[in-house]
Amino acid sequence: MELNYLSIFISAFITVIVGIALISNLGNSVDSAITPGTVTNESLQFLDSVTASTTEDDLLSITLFSNSSHDFASDVGTLFNFTAAGVITIDNASIVAGNTTGIPDGRYNISYNFMHDDYVDDSTSRSLLPLMIIFFAIAIVLIGIAVFVKLKPQF
Repeated sequence: MELNYLSIFISAFITVIVGIALISNLGNSVDSAITPGTVTNESLQFLDSVTASTTEDDLLSITLFSNSSHDFASDVGTLFNFTAAGVITIDNASIVAGNTTGIPDGRYNISYNFMHDDYVDDSTSRSLLPLMIIFFAIAIVLIGIAVFVKLKPQF
């Protein structure tokens, strides 16, 4: 009978230790799923065209869109537009200072947020995902408590 209690104790102890070790991995996975990816100062070249594409697709927002003289990030929808696929379209050729051809040639820096492969698109799911960490921690604590309640007569 003692062997049975000892095996229960050892199994529960190992389960709790493994659970504690895995909780950080779970936290990192949840953080990755709810935090969008960011790209800072990617360079786009507009050559004889009003469109250029970003490296990443599934764009969420643009935080910087500038040339050497001006930041146009606040002009989304008026001077330029972007699609979720990462295509930037300049609507007004006058945003390039000194452009005489009417074509927005030039190099622009862009910073943006995008949905990476692990990102959860649904906002309800994103708000519920952090609860997984709490429930996992509660389960680990309950396993520990259950073992000591079960083994209490032996102590």
